[in-house]
Order: sequence, then structure tokens, then C-alpha cells
Amino acid sequence: AAGDDAYSAGTYSQGASYWFSIGVLWDKAGHDSYSAHYYSQASAMHLCAAYLVDEAGNDAYTVRTGAMHAIGHDYGLAVLLDRSGNDVYAGSDSRPGIGSANGVGLFVDAAGDDRYQGPPAVASAARDSGSVGLFADLGGQDLYARGLSDGSVRLEPQWAAALDAEGVAAASPAAQAPERLKPGSKPDPGPEELERLFRAASGWGVGTQADAVRQATDELIAIGKPALEWMLREKLASADRLSLRAFEAVIGALKPEGGAMLAPYLSSAKSTERENAWRLARSQAVPEAATALDAGLADPKTRLSAVGWAGATKAGSAVPRLVEWAGGDDRTLALACLAALRSIGSPQAIPALRKLAVAEDLGLRKAAVAALARFPDEALSLGTALQQRGIREQRIGIELLAAAGTDAALALVVSALDSAKPELRLEAVRCLTEVDPARYRAQIAKLAEDPDPDVRLAVRWALGKTSGR
Repeated sequence: AAGDDAYSAGTYSQGASYWFSIGVLWDKAGHDSYSAHYYSQASAMHLCAAYLVDEAGNDAYTVRTGAMHAIGHDYGLAVLLDRSGNDVYAGSDSRPGIGSANGVGLFVDAAGDDRYQGPPAVASAARDSGSVGLFADLGGQDLYARGLSDGSVRLEPQWAAALDAEGVAAASPAAQAPERLKPGSKPDPGPEELERLFRAASGWGVGTQADAVRQATDELIAIGKPALEWMLREKLASADRLSLRAFEAVIGALKPEGGAMLAPYLSSAKSTERENAWRLARSQAVPEAATALDAGLADPKTRLSAVGWAGATKAGSAVPRLVEWAGGDDRTLALACLAALRSIGSPQAIPALRKLAVAEDLGLRKAAVAALARFPDEALSLGTALQQRGIREQRIGIELLAAAGTDAALALVVSALDSAKPELRLEAVRCLTEVDPARYRAQIAKLAEDPDPDVRLAVRWALGKTSGR
């Protein structure tokens, strides 16, 4: 769009996405106003991507509350890019550039005298790994209500960085990771206080609630074993996804004792308690679950989590059942089994993986190819054999060869660039671009004038990845 535009919406708007989707808003020029209520202005929630790009103008970005201004949550990727103009970013929970629960939030304002209500660049860790929150204001005389100043840098752990590039100063030494209280360093406060802390730790740790959730979780960890004993006894059976995150944090901080304390609940007579115990055992790779694995796999209610645990801990004893279920009718279970088999890397799975690598189901086929790539010689063998079959199998074969990653296998992928069949040239370009576009740039560039439009498009994409465009 061009001109002075006014964008007004409620939730999930103005470059927003939710579960396996992409949301894009791109404005070319004009002094624009963006206003929304929640989950807006580059907000990506759960395995998705969201982009808001404004190329010019003095713009105002306001969101009433909640997720906004480049927040990637739960494997979400969010990007907000404003290329020029004197802009205002405001909202009760505005923190430009947030990564939450293994998400990525990237906020860039390239030029202009800008105003920010909230502190930029926040990242919260989850699943034993980090999130990425990045903020960059690349020019102009800017004003921050808190969290940054003009011409400064701020760094945070797991992982966040905020940069105002106008006369950049050294990073503040005060921006070090806060020291977490040691488990057992605080006394048991009693059930009423534990209840309060647990409720606070079970909140959604985004926006204004982020600090409260983090502080309550740290308090539970500091109380240590008495807190976990109470949580397991009183709350495990009724725990939902958010409160399970509090369990994960406390069990993880108390390892190895935390896993041992969880282990008895894996065989609980209460089905919901048993299910949640296995979810936690899976996410924390609790080694004490080994003795309950057979029962966990046998129980349909805990089977999926037990399969995930087997993969996380590389439990070879589970391979025969994983192989059986990988070829079964339950697609969700089959995908979980293939992921576990990839992690375990047992040769026992090779015959089943060779069969599933040519499955009609795209998801199963991709998962089987990834698992078979753990055995490069097998992937090379099957990939080569598939070149003697139909177009579909030949394309799968090229994918297998690329996944194998050996010099011999990749040489065969490169040779497919010279195929008389455009489908195979296209597959070779795609696979080589995924492997290493810079390494194979010269070979791919030879197809820039390919007679097939799909091949030419793939080549332009590949060359763009190596030129920075």
C-alpha cells in the first residue's frame, strides 16, 4: 500500500500468524497508523512466521495489550522492519523484539527519530534451550522510556541483544545474567505460599507477566525439594501446558534429584497424573524413567510421550516397537517413532526406513529420509537405486543423496543438474541450495537461463541466498 493509511484491528492482525501459517503486512510509503488490541504487529505464535514491513513515513504503532512488535513464541519467527521515518511504538506490554519459548523476534528500525514505550529485546528460555530477541535502531535521535538509551547496547542471556547504533557505546557491564538462587537456599514457606508461587509461575510468561512468572519460578527453585514434592503431590494430576512449564523448570534445576522424585508418578494409578509425569520425563529426559518404559509404551495414554523419551535418551531397547509403529496407521505415532529412530540411530531400523523413504505420505517420507541419513552408505545405496525408477522415485533419490551428505552422494546430486528432465534439475537445485548454496553457486548458476520457468525461479532463489539479497 502507499499513502497515509490507518490500519485498525482486534487480535491476530497486521502481520500476525498462528500455528503453521505465515502473516505478512507490507506498506510501501506514507505516514501510517497501526492500531490493534492483541497478538498483532509482527506476532508469531506457535511454529509460524509473521512479518510487518513499512518502507517509509512517520508511523505510529500501538497495541492495547499483550503480544506485539516482533514477538516470536513457541518456535515462531517474527520480524518488524521499519525502513525510515520518525516512528512511535507504544503499548502496555510493548517490548520490541521478543523471543519466547524457543521463538525468535527480530525488530529493526533503520532510520528516524523514534520513541519507544517499552524496553527492547527480551528472550526467555524453554525446553533446555534459549530464545532469541533482537532489537536494532540504526539511526536518529531516539527516546526510550526504559531499557536502553540512544547510542547504547544491552545484552541478556539466552539470548537477547538491543542496539541503538547512533554513536554506539560499549555494552553495559550491568547487563549480565542475574544470579539465580540455589535450590534449597530458601525454607519451605508452607502450602499457602507454595500455592501462590505455583499459580504465578504457571502464568503466560509474555509481556507484563514475564517478570512475575520468572520470579515465581525462581522462588520455587530456591525452595527446592519441598516445593517439588508439594507440586507433584498436589498439582501434577491437574497440570495444564502452562503449569507443566513450571514443573519443567523446577525438575530441571533439581537434577538429578528432580528426576528421581518424578519417577514414582510414572506408574501412578491416576491416568492424568501418569500422563503428565511422562510428558515431564520426556521433556527433561529423566533417566529414571527407564524402568517404567515398557509400561509407558504399552499404555496408549502415555505411549507418545514414552516414544519421545526413548528418542531423547537413545533407548535402544525400544527400537523393535518403534519400527513396528513407524509403519502403522497412527500417523502421529508413526512420525514420533521416526523422530525417535533418527535420534537413536540403530541399524535395526534400516529395512523399515528404506521402505518408508518412498512412502506416499510427505511427512512420513521426509522423516524416514532424515532417519536414514544417519546411515550415509544406506542412503547412498537407496538413492542411487531409485535413479533407475520413475520421476517421483528419482526425485526422492536425489533428496536421499543430498541428505547422505558424503562427497560421492553430493556428486550424484550435482550430476542431476544436467538431467534432461526438468523435475530432476529442479530437485537438484533445491537440494544443493539446502546443503550449501555458496559451495554449489557456480554449478547452479549455469541453469539461470533454463528453459523451464520453475527451474529458473529456483535458481534465482539459490543465487539470491548467496548474494545477500
